[in-house]
Amino acid sequence: MGALDDKKKAAPAAKPPAAPVTPAPPAQTPAPPAPVAEPEPAPQPVQPSQPEPAPQPVVPQPVHFVSKFMAARAASRAATTKVEVKNTSEVKNTSDKETSTTVFWLLALALLFFDIFFGRYATSFANFSVWFFFSLLYVFLGIIWWVTMKKDIKEGIKISAIGFFWPLLALLGDFFPNSKAAGLVLGFIMYFVHPYILRFVAENPRISLFYFLFIIVCIYSFYLEDVQALAESRGIRLNTPSFKVVFLHYWEKSGELMAFMGQQLMSIYSNTMMLATGEGMDRVEGEEEETVMDLGVAIRDVKSEISRPKEGEDLLITGTLEATTIDLPLAIAMTCTAFTETDDSTVAEREIPGTLEDAEFNLEAEDDVQESVECIIPGEDVAEDFDRVEIETKFAFTTTTSLKNDFIGKQLERQVNKEKKPLSDYGVVNTRGKAEFSSGPVGIGIKTKDAQPISVDPAKSSLGLPMQVTIENIGAQRGLIGQGKGVVESVNRLYVLLSKPFALSRFSTIQNPTSSEGISQVNCDSFPHQECNDDVTNVYDISKAALDVYEGEYEQGFFTMNMRVEAPADQILGSDPVATHTFAVFAEYDYAITTKVSVDVEKKKEEKV
Repeated sequence: MGALDDKKKAAPAAKPPAAPVTPAPPAQTPAPPAPVAEPEPAPQPVQPSQPEPAPQPVVPQPVHFVSKFMAARAASRAATTKVEVKNTSEVKNTSDKETSTTVFWLLALALLFFDIFFGRYATSFANFSVWFFFSLLYVFLGIIWWVTMKKDIKEGIKISAIGFFWPLLALLGDFFPNSKAAGLVLGFIMYFVHPYILRFVAENPRISLFYFLFIIVCIYSFYLEDVQALAESRGIRLNTPSFKVVFLHYWEKSGELMAFMGQQLMSIYSNTMMLATGEGMDRVEGEEEETVMDLGVAIRDVKSEISRPKEGEDLLITGTLEATTIDLPLAIAMTCTAFTETDDSTVAEREIPGTLEDAEFNLEAEDDVQESVECIIPGEDVAEDFDRVEIETKFAFTTTTSLKNDFIGKQLERQVNKEKKPLSDYGVVNTRGKAEFSSGPVGIGIKTKDAQPISVDPAKSSLGLPMQVTIENIGAQRGLIGQGKGVVESVNRLYVLLSKPFALSRFSTIQNPTSSEGISQVNCDSFPHQECNDDVTNVYDISKAALDVYEGEYEQGFFTMNMRVEAPADQILGSDPVATHTFAVFAEYDYAITTKVSVDVEKKKEEKV
């Protein structure tokens, strides 16, 4: 028994080499600081542990338990890692949903405020500034929406939903008084209920489209009276849903608004960079420069007398022609044409001529008239594919402009710069470099040099000046033409009047122009617009043949003609230290106003046999 006991006791003693293979000893062996000093202390703790085998029988159980614990702990960590990966994936998917939904709703936000803006633009510009303010507010709230969506989905959606839909309550309550009660109801619904709906929408982004369209329908239905007024003016039956009325004309109105904004930007650019007016131009009339009213050749209140005509029924289009502040005789010609609609780009629109009760109007100088316009489209031409009626108003007009230039001698200029006195003390009064033009749907500017007065050196043989003449279509910009779009169809003749001794030395690319090139110098007797004196004025007649080089630029709204004038330096001042010379331009042009009226024809019901 003792031998067996010794063997049993010796058996565990053989395992100590395996016991040191615990994580502690191997961890000390690869330590980089002192690999040589470690071998001596390492065997010493192993030697004394071998002669005490008695307490070792219980060692296998703790070692086995620790192994199980470590294995369980490793398995737990692996499971936790899988859960974290799964949660990260779920969070990423949720984040993707939020991001895609946010992007969609931001686009919907832009479409919503543009749609409302265009709908308001279709009725009037009375609240243009207010709507522009709310447009900026919508953009600001859209940014807040995007920021809040980065937070917790519940918090972000609640804040963004309330922030986004709150302005609708103000819009409906303030600008549509007949719909105040409906606006309050809609506001409360959106304030309390919408956050929960939007949370559901965030989980199902595709539903956003239908929910957004539902909101659009609600908004349009709340200002039905305004839209019905629009429908009536457009010839659409009044029982048409309000949102359909607006969407039917969405592209037309948006196109007109973009054109309007483009005209504004073009006008700003032309007035600052291209417009040849010095610092601008003033509208005046006559030598006394008495300010007059703008020319008002306009077509207004054009509409269909039948809101929705039936097939085969005569169509009557009415309107009003106004013409005021005419300082010259004027002839106005009008045409009325109907057009059919086609979805096939290869099929041309069918043009149907209408009958005008009065197609021509002849006005005397300084006349003020208001005439009714009636256009009838025969019933046999009124079919289901009927689209619109266009009334075109054409007239020939003349607009004049002038620019006064002050010239000063070189020696006096040095004295002025030295003494620092006002230019008026030396007789210089025209320092603005601003052209002054008469009435008309176009503005004409002249520019020579920005710095006035212009210095003259008598020691030189001649003085040359660049002269730019700009013709700008300001009819729509200044509201002169009423309802429709105005264009300069052609410039037929240009008269350039220069104070002697100045002469026209270049027009466009034509140096020293002659009559063979369509530019000729004429006497004052051949100048039809006002009296002039051949002793003090040079008159140049620029024909349509020479002006056709700019024909392709008429539609852009403005164009600039480059010229050059020259004079002998010793004749500019004469015996005076300061001299004033006037340059004037008279433009004869054809102008056209096109007014469109959309017509929705009701299909004739087939009679049952």
